[in-house]
Amino acid sequence: MKLDNFFTKSQVIKISATEKQPALKELISELQNQSIIENSSRYYAQIAHRESLENTGIGNALAIPHARTDSVDKFITILGIADTPIEYQSIDQKPVKYILLSIFPTSMSTKYLYLIGMIARIFNNRENNSFLEGNPTPAELFKFLDKQGGKEKNRARP
Repeated sequence: MKLDNFFTKSQVIKISATEKQPALKELISELQNQSIIENSSRYYAQIAHRESLENTGIGNALAIPHARTDSVDKFITILGIADTPIEYQSIDQKPVKYILLSIFPTSMSTKYLYLIGMIARIFNNRENNSFLEGNPTPAELFKFLDKQGGKEKNRARP
């Protein structure tokens, strides 16, 4: 599936925050700056609450904070690339460089699971390590993930 079914190139950004909570706030604020959401404080509270229940640092330099809420009617995602890796208490005990933040209605949980499954497989594929461990620009990362996502679709076919 094409990545732009989930988010656009403008929703892949560099983030300057060096700690988890400020990074989440930076991503949510950017969604508001891009007029994708209103009331960033509301969505930050929802993301922070979800993080308090279970940490979403899934390893391989990736975190997937999210909130299911019926206060949105569409799937919203933003991907941040941290300038400095962020301590996130990830499963693998390594810092996070990439934060894929999603806000979506409960009715779109399956779409969310598809997205994180696809992204997790890309990040878990050792062949992708050299690119992901580098310092890609947002445009380079979007292009890379979009290309890899296309390969995922091809692999999923019987």
